[in-house]
Amino acid sequence: MKSIKVQLLLKFTFIFTVLSLSCHKQGLAQFPSEVPSSNKVHSVSHAKNEIRKRLNPPSFCDTKGCIAPLSIQICAIVGNLNTRVNGKIIGKPLRSKRPLKITSRELALMKKIWSQCKTVKAETVFIGVPGEVTIYSPSCELRNQILKELDLQERMYQCNY
Repeated sequence: MKSIKVQLLLKFTFIFTVLSLSCHKQGLAQFPSEVPSSNKVHSVSHAKNEIRKRLNPPSFCDTKGCIAPLSIQICAIVGNLNTRVNGKIIGKPLRSKRPLKITSRELALMKKIWSQCKTVKAETVFIGVPGEVTIYSPSCELRNQILKELDLQERMYQCNY
């Protein structure tokens, strides 16, 4: 039941993102849209690249309406990767049919990212949307550490979102 809610919320955030960016057709080709489901996370590197895309969006994506869906997707990607690494990130034991190997350094990074995922009322992010969402809302200090570990430059937004 929870996964259906998550899937609906992710589809909503995708639709919302596309609608909010429709006037920026040129940038849409570079804009991350769908979150790879757990069975489509091919490797830890794949998940890291998907997270990088969302932490380094096109320059026109500098508003809450654009950044919020990407922040939700970051947590979803880590959650999906967690399934593939048998629950090592979040700490709930899971059994994946085809578990991925994760190094201690990658595990520490993913735990750090997940520690910055907060569950909040959806209406605090999207007006009129019921329920809850899990959104990446890093402290300034951890945001900078995470960006550095992903080889990304600091951005002025996404700090204490």
